[in-house]
Amino acid sequence: MQRKVTLDQVKRELRARVCQHCPLRTPGKPGDRIDTSSPLDCEPACELFEHLPALTEFARQLDPMLRSVDEGVQRKIDDTIESIAKARRGYDPKSSPLDRNRNCVIATLTELVDR
Repeated sequence: MQRKVTLDQVKRELRARVCQHCPLRTPGKPGDRIDTSSPLDCEPACELFEHLPALTEFARQLDPMLRSVDEGVQRKIDDTIESIAKARRGYDPKSSPLDRNRNCVIATLTELVDR
């Protein structure tokens, strides 16, 4: 099942919900206003944005008869973080923006996909 949510829509929404308060974002500091329509300088190095295309495409194609979007995306994030941990020696998932913001990512994808 293909849904119409785009990666750009998801990125704009997550910039507003996650990046707005992220202590690692550049330019600026948490609480500073940001233009959600433009990529931030920190996005290319951000684990959340690195894996967002795959998570968005997964959510778009998920068949709701087999699994809900939130359950499916939760599992996909778990698998992604596990895969990163196996590939990187000494990796701490708690330092991952994807892990720290997983609930927001799940909620955002669920809301946008279910529109």
